[in-house]
Amino acid sequence: MDNIIFEVCYARSDRDIFHIAIKTRHSMTVIEALNYIDFFSCYPEIGLDKLSCGIFSKKVTLHYVIQNEDRLEIYRPLNISPIAARRLRATSSK
Repeated sequence: MDNIIFEVCYARSDRDIFHIAIKTRHSMTVIEALNYIDFFSCYPEIGLDKLSCGIFSKKVTLHYVIQNEDRLEIYRPLNISPIAARRLRATSSK
């Protein structure tokens, strides 16, 4: 069986970036990959109830089977809606 290589990325709001490349001999789901790299110990503020993730910006479930050369992205909750952020930027630039 060929190796499967994929990346896991997570960027916190404080500019802390987690990025790791994983090489494995077998397929794994998103949740298996996160447990494999011990992600929840590194970032305990992200629980399964708050977890949102995607592959190349397309949202996937925890049971998605990661494919070769995928990039698993862990999304953090928004602090402010995109519309409100645009309004703030517009008023601060005046």
